[in-house]
Amino acid sequence: NEMKGVYSSPDQLHYRALKKALFRGHPIYAIDSGGDPRSIPTLTYDAFADFHRRYYHPSNAKIYVYGDEAELPTAERLALLESWLAEFGSSRGGGDEQIPWQPAEPEPYEVSEPYPVDAAAAAAPTQFVTLGWLFPPSPLEPSKKLAWGVLNDLLLGKPSAALQQPLLASKLGSAVVGGGYGASLQQAAFSVGLKGVAPGDEAKGRVSALILETLDSIAESGFEQSAVEASMNTIEFRLRAASASPMKGLSFMMGALSEWVYGRDPIEPLRFEEALASLKEDVARRGGAVFVDLLRDSVLENRHRCTLSLVPEPDLGGRLQAAEEQELSAVREQLSAGELKALEEETRALRAAQAARDDPADLAKLPTLSTSDLTASTKSIPIEVDEVAVAGGGRATLLTHELPTDGLVYLNVGFDLARLPIDDVPYVPLLCRMMSELGTDTLDEVAFSRTVSAQTGSLGVSTMTSAKPRPGGAAGSPDEAVAMLMLSGRAVADKAPQLFDLAAEMLASTQLDNAERAVAMLKQSLARAEAAVVSSGNSYASAALAARFSLCGSVDEMLGGVSQLHTLRGALEQAQSDWPALLARLERMRSALLSADGAVVNLSADEQSLATTAAHVPRLLGRLPSAAAPSDGGWAWSAGGVLVPSHEGLQVPTQVSYVAKALPIFQPGERICGSTSVVSRYLRTAYLWNTVRVQGGAYGCNLAFSRLDGRATFSSYRDPNLAATLEAYDGTGAYLRSNPLGPSELSKAIIGAVGELDAPQSVDARGVTSMVRHLLGVTEEERQIWRDEVLATTAADFVAFADRIDEVAARGSVAVVASESAIAEANVALPEAARLQAKAVL
Repeated sequence: NEMKGVYSSPDQLHYRALKKALFRGHPIYAIDSGGDPRSIPTLTYDAFADFHRRYYHPSNAKIYVYGDEAELPTAERLALLESWLAEFGSSRGGGDEQIPWQPAEPEPYEVSEPYPVDAAAAAAPTQFVTLGWLFPPSPLEPSKKLAWGVLNDLLLGKPSAALQQPLLASKLGSAVVGGGYGASLQQAAFSVGLKGVAPGDEAKGRVSALILETLDSIAESGFEQSAVEASMNTIEFRLRAASASPMKGLSFMMGALSEWVYGRDPIEPLRFEEALASLKEDVARRGGAVFVDLLRDSVLENRHRCTLSLVPEPDLGGRLQAAEEQELSAVREQLSAGELKALEEETRALRAAQAARDDPADLAKLPTLSTSDLTASTKSIPIEVDEVAVAGGGRATLLTHELPTDGLVYLNVGFDLARLPIDDVPYVPLLCRMMSELGTDTLDEVAFSRTVSAQTGSLGVSTMTSAKPRPGGAAGSPDEAVAMLMLSGRAVADKAPQLFDLAAEMLASTQLDNAERAVAMLKQSLARAEAAVVSSGNSYASAALAARFSLCGSVDEMLGGVSQLHTLRGALEQAQSDWPALLARLERMRSALLSADGAVVNLSADEQSLATTAAHVPRLLGRLPSAAAPSDGGWAWSAGGVLVPSHEGLQVPTQVSYVAKALPIFQPGERICGSTSVVSRYLRTAYLWNTVRVQGGAYGCNLAFSRLDGRATFSSYRDPNLAATLEAYDGTGAYLRSNPLGPSELSKAIIGAVGELDAPQSVDARGVTSMVRHLLGVTEEERQIWRDEVLATTAADFVAFADRIDEVAARGSVAVVASESAIAEANVALPEAARLQAKAVL
């Protein structure tokens, strides 16, 4: 079911087809490691067990430890490993196997693969066309890997990049695909192409020719120095930011594995300073020629080039489904009555085994913490709150956080989205993207993009939304929300002045009058959204339900749900037929939003940098309008969705389903106890895991509970079932009542909930988290009370929660993302009042 979900996504099929084409005939890389869903049923238990014995053995392991030598000396580490691994016998082989290098192809070649599309889809089917180059069969030197990272940024790192810009401007496709430079496998590769290409060989040839001609032209003209400086800064910032991360232990492990698994030096990828210095020296001597030579060497003069076309076949999905049903029917016909009965008994025994509780003696063997190991107090994030006077008598809020940022500065500037009329909210994602990517009144798109890359680590505009709780930890009102347009950026401390100047320019001076780029952006965004609703249907189903229950949910759905697809289609049509009208709307929206009065500025930096960085805030605010333009802002919301349950079936071409059911289970103003987070997490990892994933076959399942507004949302991911999953959701309360927790299980549930409270965050994320708490009015006292209640959770709290969760079964609304046939099949099994109202999405 996991892989049926993967194979329902054209983008995933494209990635897999490209790897298979570049490594054609390879004994490992030409095979899908996740498994082809048509082949998985042929796996035998003996083959499965033999594979496990052969490879899941210490002789085939890579063991990584990150931590302070003083806290856990090497001798103790080795002793621990010995105690864990000593019971293993000798290896059955497999530990000394090597992945073979793929020999170079002597001449370019073409490969064509089909992918299924819905014959009834409104949009005409299109193809993917991609060119891929496999690098020679030898390891890349560290400095060359680093250089390829810079070259990839020069070619594809941003919309104005040397290769991406002409591909987008060609209008031959809707979005760039391929991924560019990739070195996650033993052999590196470079791939680029377009999706949304018109069918046929002529269109395929035009895309291929454009890619080759553009690369040739780049090699002839080279890269401008400003572009090289910008990309060099981008890659260096990325390296240093990773080293400064509090989760760098995991980052280092992944970096080490990138070489270690191929028998090479695991530490070499972590020591980037030497390779970076070597590359800088080379660039200082030869400039952009460094990257031109690399492009010629690895791509233009490389004969191992594959042209892949992924071609739509409207009847392919039906044929695959029919073949599966025919195969199952043939198997059934060969079984005698006795064999069928034996199969039923075997399945019944399997279900019983899956539903049975684990043996306490087995559970006792697993290492675990105890609640006495947990810290009782919350971890606070430093925050100082000040007001800054702005022109016209207004005030802005300044939030500062002194954090260990290793010389980096993180900036956020927020503006209240509620200044907009609600009808403008669906167009905010387009406005954000245009402000992030286009040029300004003083610099065109290419020049501004390069300046941002050269002077900062990143800079862009997005949104932040949240339900708002009431004081004292009570559930918030459904018609209250915090929604902001948010600029975010980062830079090294000595470039803070440039960061603030560029932020002000992006906010106030972006040149929005660019119909051609707006059309390209809308096409890209639409292509991404159409792919996402197939591969991440659980998010879209949950968003559809959230929109029924609160203003925040409604806003979120407008910004990123199914209705955003409709907005993108309408905006694309308007951009092509009446650009002045769409431009006027976007300009009006920006004028309504941008105001120094009421703005929130959030700064995170270390002690040495914070004061000097904060001194730039008045200058940034001074470049913004002192007050927002008049608008018809102010949002109204109706609670009708809470009162009348809905049952919605969102139809997309997919082999699996995504099933959601939700309802607020606390009333506005009703206090929510910390124990709810313990119970909801336990249900995710115990009951739902066993019933929906283990027994039901879904790849994922969830119960999301919001402590802000009291909403409970069940959801499943890549699910072969629909009606059965809804039945499992409805049985949650009964499960809690009939399965009381013992002390050991309760302790584990509490530890898991505290683990989520204390999840590690990057430094910039900590600053943003503190800002959001301030905006929501969440106090440190309330956070401590919540933690105290988590730690004090009792088995009785689980039974009490059952009455709450039963409300979802009785009055909850349902939304599913599934195929037309899956919805029709479910409606046969569902009661008439609960049948799904089907609606085509794609």
